[in-house]
Amino acid sequence: MLAAMRPILTLTLILLLQASSAEPSLESAAQNPAEAKLSAQRSAFRDAYAHAEKGDEAGVAEHLDLLADYILLPDLEAAIIRANLKKASDYRVETFLATHNSLPVAAEVRRKWLNELARKQRWSKYLEIYTVDESTTRRCHMFTARIATGKTRQLADEILPLWLVGKSQPDACDLPFKYLDEVGYLTEARKRKRFEMAIADRNLSLARFLAGSLDWQDRDWAARWQRMRSNPTAELRQPTRFKNNSAERELILFGFHRLARQDPLYTAKAWLDYRTQFDFSAAERNGVSRKIAVWAARKHLPDSAELLAAVPARARNLDVREWQVRTALRNRDWAAVYAYINELPGAERDQEMWRYWRGRALQELGQNEAADAVFRGLAKERDYYGFLAADQVGLPYRFEHRPIVPDTELLTSLADRPALKRARELYEVGQHGRARSEWNRQIAGMSASERAQAALIAHQWGWASRAIAAASVGSMLDDLEIRFPTPYREIFAQKTDEANIAFSWAYGIARSESLFMPDVSSSAGAIGLMQLMPATGRQVARSARLKYRNQYSLLDPELNITLGTKYLGRMYERFGGNQVLATAAYNAGPHRVSRWLPEDGEVIADVWVDTIPFTETRGYVRRVLSSQVIFTWRITGSQQRLAELMPPVTTAEQLAKLTRL
Repeated sequence: MLAAMRPILTLTLILLLQASSAEPSLESAAQNPAEAKLSAQRSAFRDAYAHAEKGDEAGVAEHLDLLADYILLPDLEAAIIRANLKKASDYRVETFLATHNSLPVAAEVRRKWLNELARKQRWSKYLEIYTVDESTTRRCHMFTARIATGKTRQLADEILPLWLVGKSQPDACDLPFKYLDEVGYLTEARKRKRFEMAIADRNLSLARFLAGSLDWQDRDWAARWQRMRSNPTAELRQPTRFKNNSAERELILFGFHRLARQDPLYTAKAWLDYRTQFDFSAAERNGVSRKIAVWAARKHLPDSAELLAAVPARARNLDVREWQVRTALRNRDWAAVYAYINELPGAERDQEMWRYWRGRALQELGQNEAADAVFRGLAKERDYYGFLAADQVGLPYRFEHRPIVPDTELLTSLADRPALKRARELYEVGQHGRARSEWNRQIAGMSASERAQAALIAHQWGWASRAIAAASVGSMLDDLEIRFPTPYREIFAQKTDEANIAFSWAYGIARSESLFMPDVSSSAGAIGLMQLMPATGRQVARSARLKYRNQYSLLDPELNITLGTKYLGRMYERFGGNQVLATAAYNAGPHRVSRWLPEDGEVIADVWVDTIPFTETRGYVRRVLSSQVIFTWRITGSQQRLAELMPPVTTAEQLAKLTRL
């Protein structure tokens, strides 16, 4: 879920997270006047910032003497300006922008100020302040400002590329687009071209809107695309409803690709009539066949092996070939597993996953010496497949922890950079999202040696997510203390004990979910350190009789860990003490995992994991389990065998018996 995360804290809510800041103790502060002052400044800033967000300058003024030389002082002024934008003077805003132009906080003020100028329709001032901006909304406001001020030279040519796209644009673009129409730029040909672009991009709502200015045939065509998206089964019931031309064939293909996800076997039967009656190209026919076969395999349907094999060899892409291996695994056809792995492209075949399964296939086929050689080579790796391979041949795990060597001179130099100082202080005062933005901007331009020392700095500050991210390449991957830290340790220890689950397992979940960031949410709406959905958090809190006001309660690390570990414990119980299933359920939901259980017999856990239908969930389970092994070693110094965490996956009926015992 990490590639989709975004900060969701308002600046007021961030103050809830103060307790997690790693500030000096009173004793150390007393021994170090500079640290004592810095600690006092952080506390004063938090209080002042709460006033600044409300536009309360008097409340801020009480702290200004102490904060006069504090590096985040400009952020207080920025917060006051943002709070008072509707009545802020041009002089105050422009002075701030000129004084602090190089700071990210100035860019934020500039964006807010431009939005306010647009709201007030102060277009001349807007053009004075506007600089090149990647925001389509602000760019369209700039076009509006030029229209309003008569600066229209070559304007239509600049607006047209924003209009001529297959997606909807912000409301701010309505007036510039109206201008295009008024000056005669929105010709019939261009309107039809955009309509076709919307169809091609499958933006069918936009296509239907654009069709309103075209003839009845275009309106009917847009409606047919909408119906095909909503109910492809009904639309494809009669082949005679379609003409054999390129446009109608494109519509048919769209429908079959959608239908294949819903019901692959029905799609396979329906496709037989269409593929013979219409002049599809070989590439188009193969595309539908691939889609049907792969979705049949993902759903573990009985005919999936035959459907995959029916795809012509030259048309089998990597997705088809990998699912041929997975289907053979699920069917325990080890000869086919070995054969299909050998048919993979060389670079793919040499990946650790397929090396492991080649070894397993050799083992099952009785070629133990060859299998042993594969496993011994793979057991040198510190990851999921390396651990599984080591289990196969009884070798110890190769953790190979190598700490990053401190470079005192470079550490000092980096720590003195104003941008990193700002990032640290933003982190310490609880403004985690802004802190990450400023940190990431600096890290992006660093050399490998600088990045290594930056990882050390973040680790020393207790900033787990940035330390992990900075140490995510090259030789830094071997510093397991930095890459697998144990923040909130006392809370995790207590809450996992209460939930009766493994301490290291919960750490593996939290690291995989959020890199221990308490203030992030996923695109799906999961929140906080253990990425709980608000409805799940509310339900668990209610049943545990814990205080839960609203979704923002999940931003409190202790409550998030409490609810996350309780929910994880419930998944553990629901799936009969099987961590593999419980981990998958935490990611994909328990109802999906129940549907993925075998219908008869049992499936070996490593096979079950690598035949999970969702790519994300397969990777998630592997990542969490291997992280658990590393966290166990980090916390206890002992090895926990991955095989111990992976009992066979049983049927729903057998699982029900286990949970009743």
